[in-house]
Amino acid sequence: MSESSGAGMAQPSVPITEPWASMNLPTSGGTVLYSDATSCTITWLDGSTLNDLGDKLDSAVKGAGWSEKAGMKMVDMGLYSNTYEKNGTTVSLAGAEAAGMVSFTLTTY
Repeated sequence: MSESSGAGMAQPSVPITEPWASMNLPTSGGTVLYSDATSCTITWLDGSTLNDLGDKLDSAVKGAGWSEKAGMKMVDMGLYSNTYEKNGTTVSLAGAEAAGMVSFTLTTY
C-alpha cells in the first residue's frame, strides 16, 4: 500500500484490480481507496471536477466495450451516475463531489 496526498491530506492507495485495471480508468491525480473483483473506489483531491472525471470514467468504461444502459448527471447537486451492460453483467458508476473532494465507485453485479 502506498500513500498519495492532496489538499494537505495523505490517503492510503491500493493497487487497482481486475476487471477495473483492464478498463484503463483515469486514476491520475487520484487515489484508489478500494479495489476488488466487484467494486472499485477512486478519490481525487487535486481540484478535478465531478463532471470532467465522470465523463472520463464514462469514456473509459464505454471504451472497454460496455454499453450505456441509463445515466443521470446532476453535477450542480454534486452527483453523477451511469449504468452499463456487457455480456449479461451490469456495472454502475456513481460519483459525488463535496468539500473539494471527488469520489467515484464502480460496482459490478
